[in-house]
Amino acid sequence: MQAVFELGISNNQTSRGIRLLTVTNSQDLEQIEYLVEQLPECDFSIAARTLMGPRLTNLAEKENVYLYPASDSEKIDKLLDKTDLYLDINYGGEVDGVFNLLSDKSIPSFAFYKTQNGEKEQYLFSIKNVDAMVAAIRNYAETKQLPNKSFDFEVQTIDETLDYILEHQSSIARFGDGEAAIMLGQSINYQKYDPNLAEELKFIFNQESSPTLVIGLQEGLKNRFSFVPDALAFWRQYLEDYEEFYLEYCKNTWYGSTFISRPYIDFLDKSKAKSQFEKLKKLWEGRDILIVEGYASRSGVGNDLFDGANSIKRIICPSRHAYDKKNEIMEAIMNHADGRLVLLMLGPTAKVLAYELAIKGMQAIDIGHVDSEYEWMQMGAENKVLLHNKHTAEFNLDTEIELADDETYLSQVVVDLSAG
Repeated sequence: MQAVFELGISNNQTSRGIRLLTVTNSQDLEQIEYLVEQLPECDFSIAARTLMGPRLTNLAEKENVYLYPASDSEKIDKLLDKTDLYLDINYGGEVDGVFNLLSDKSIPSFAFYKTQNGEKEQYLFSIKNVDAMVAAIRNYAETKQLPNKSFDFEVQTIDETLDYILEHQSSIARFGDGEAAIMLGQSINYQKYDPNLAEELKFIFNQESSPTLVIGLQEGLKNRFSFVPDALAFWRQYLEDYEEFYLEYCKNTWYGSTFISRPYIDFLDKSKAKSQFEKLKKLWEGRDILIVEGYASRSGVGNDLFDGANSIKRIICPSRHAYDKKNEIMEAIMNHADGRLVLLMLGPTAKVLAYELAIKGMQAIDIGHVDSEYEWMQMGAENKVLLHNKHTAEFNLDTEIELADDETYLSQVVVDLSAG
């Protein structure tokens, strides 16, 4: 049986290939047994500030595993000096600022999406494709060459995207998890799968962002650590599930941020949201606008979101399966959009409309869920709060809604396609 090593004995460690290290406060290390088994030529060191549980101590039977329980900061620092590659595969969070030490010592780090604790400069893998990590470790051991980063493209920040749209008067089509699901043949809340919609979304998603039309993508693909814990957990699982989709379809140089209409509730730092909303409002300040939205959306009703607009018209669409009426909606837009900025809050159908309007030389902004985000910011909400007088983002059944007879809102409606 391989001994459980104290630091002083570790100098006798036989170097087989490269030395890998994980520092953990938990025995829950993703795929550790598989990695050890598949890479017998590599040495695996596991250090903890605490004693170790049976899952880890059982690994001491392996000739290429070295355990360092009850390690203090000095011991961990010395282990790092002997480390070629760090494995960020432990659940439970970062231990003792180890990622600052990795940066100082120029030690590369591999992680799974679901276990990633370090914010930057990591090489990420999905658990279901663990063999890609095995191959990357083996290749690094043999050649000292690191793999390509998972997503080799730029996603602009919210402010960068808004600045670009304001400068170029661009349209934007924002792609999120719902659009990805439809492109993969799945139905989502409010929109059943339609093969024609899926093909249109794929075509638009493949367009390179330009001054005419910005293609929006989630910032979470590139940086997840600006989000609140629930959103971070979502992104870890989402990337595990959808990595192959984004690797296949994301071929563009850069994307705008989908979060231009959602700068508040999912972010740890909520202090930027007010200025970002003010920047967003500049898109329609002093302009005539045409809002295209679902029956229960009522965007801007009961708040000052669109007070800066010169005038407002609205086209009301079905709350569910709006794509079924895409042609009728487009006809209504063309009949009422002359000289107006078109604001689209209509799920996946909004992407198709934004593209078609952009190529006609019109400016269309896909800003779904902007109203819920604005309401939450105004009330200083820390969690998603149900709004009782209109649709609320992520409350997908639209129950308990009491739609008031707002005379101003009703006077703005020029076409109602919501029936049927």
